[in-house]
Amino acid sequence: MFRRFMTLIFVVALSSIAGTGVGILIAPAEGTETLERVSAFVDEHGRTLIEGLEWGGRALGDAIEFVTSRVSSEDEAG
Repeated sequence: MFRRFMTLIFVVALSSIAGTGVGILIAPAEGTETLERVSAFVDEHGRTLIEGLEWGGRALGDAIEFVTSRVSSEDEAG
């Protein structure tokens, strides 16, 4: 379970870095140019992004379940 938690942390960190990088790269552009860039990116990588988000959602659900089970077992033991 610790490995899953560390994977979740890694995904969050990587997503944050990627989001920051994309934001810095496209922020100075005009609105229409930014929209065109984002649209082209989504067309090219959209399926991969969706799969990654689904995987991240499952990993987050597993992490929440793990923490909840630990808290519940500690409450019952204490």
